[in-house]
Amino acid sequence: MKRLFSCVLLTVLCFALLAGGLTAVSAAKETPIGDEGVTDHLTDANDVNWYKITLTEKGMAVIAIQSLQENWNGYTYNWHASVYAADKKTLIKETGVEGYNYTTLLATGELEAGDYYLRIGTVSSSNPLMAGFTDKDYRVSTTIAYASIQNEGPVGKTKTVSKAGEVICAIDGEVFVKRNDGEALAGLYRNKKGAIVPFLVSKEEAAVSYMVMSTGQVVEAWSTPTKEGYYYSQADSIEAYVEGYRRTEDLPLYFTDTQSQACADVADAILKQQAIEQAGGETQYFFKTHGKTLLIVLAVVVGLVLYVIICNYANGTITFEKKSKSSRGTDTPTYDGGGGSYPSASDNTTWQDIEDMRIANQIADNLRNPNYDPESFSSVTDTESFGPPAE
Repeated sequence: MKRLFSCVLLTVLCFALLAGGLTAVSAAKETPIGDEGVTDHLTDANDVNWYKITLTEKGMAVIAIQSLQENWNGYTYNWHASVYAADKKTLIKETGVEGYNYTTLLATGELEAGDYYLRIGTVSSSNPLMAGFTDKDYRVSTTIAYASIQNEGPVGKTKTVSKAGEVICAIDGEVFVKRNDGEALAGLYRNKKGAIVPFLVSKEEAAVSYMVMSTGQVVEAWSTPTKEGYYYSQADSIEAYVEGYRRTEDLPLYFTDTQSQACADVADAILKQQAIEQAGGETQYFFKTHGKTLLIVLAVVVGLVLYVIICNYANGTITFEKKSKSSRGTDTPTYDGGGGSYPSASDNTTWQDIEDMRIANQIADNLRNPNYDPESFSSVTDTESFGPPAE
C-alpha cells in the first residue's frame, strides 16, 4: 500500500513538473514582438515558436519575417508563418517564408483591438526542393497602423517622413507607412491605374520605400530624376486603392494629377512645392528664385539709358540751356520790321523790347514819308499783329 501511494505521488509530481515545464516553455514561446523585433530560430523539425501581437485599438498589422541565413539554398521555403486570433485556433492569415536573407511580409488586414498570435514552424511539403528545415536565425518585426489615423488635409502641403513604420498618409481607410529610416519628402499623385497614392522623394534610395498596409505590397525606389541626385518611389504599379473621383482639397498631402507625366516630373513638382512652402508663398518663391536675375537686368537697363544720355550730351544732341524769363511768355521772340531782324529772347530781349523797337522803326519810316499824316500816328502804333503767341 505504501509502495502504491509512493508510485502515485511520484506520478503526480512528474505530471506537475511536466505541466510546469510545458507552461514555462509555452510562456517562453509567446514572446511579445516589440518595436525592435525578435531574433529567434527553430531547434528541430518539430519545433514551434509563438509570438504575441497586441493591438491597443482597431487597426492593421504587417509582419515581416526575415531570414538571416547567409548561404544559398535555392528557392526554398524554410518556415511556415500563421496569424491566429487570441484562441490560437482561428486562423487569420498564413504564408510560407523563404530562406537566404529574404524578407517575407504577412499583412493581417483590419483587426479589432486585442491580442493575436504569430506561429512559426517548419514547412511540410512532399517536394524537398521547395521545403527544408534549418536551424538558422530569422528575425520577426511588426508594423501597426491604427484606424484612428486621420487625413491631414487640406491639400497643399508636403510632409517629411523619417522613421521606419511612420505613417505617410491614410486615404479612404487605406494606410501607407514608411519602410526604412531616412528622411524623405512625401506628396500624392494619381498613378497610371488611376489610384491616388503616396510618392516619396529623397537623396537616400532606401528612404523612398513604403508599404501598403492592407496587402503588404512594397514600393521601392525607381531612379534618380534630377541632376541633384534625388531618388523617388515608383508607385505606378500600385492598384487603385482610392477609387473614383474625390475632391483634391480633401486629400491629406500635396496633390498633383500627373497621369500624362513621368514620375521624374512628379518628383520635381513635389520638390518645387516644398521650396514654395519654405519661401512663404509663390510670390516670395519667384523673387527668391529670380530676384538676382531681375536686379541684374534692371541694373543693365538703367546703365544703358544713362550711357545713351551721356553720349548724346557729349555729341551735342542733347543740351541743357536756361531760357530767360519773359513777361509775355517763354517762346523765342523774333521780328523783322523791314530793317532787319531784331534780337531774340536768347539775347535777354523781351517781347516788350521788340515792341518798342517796332514802334520806333515805324515812326522813323513815317517821318521819311512825304505823305505822312501826323494825325494817323495812332494807327501805326496799333499792335494787333504783334506780341507773343497766345497762351
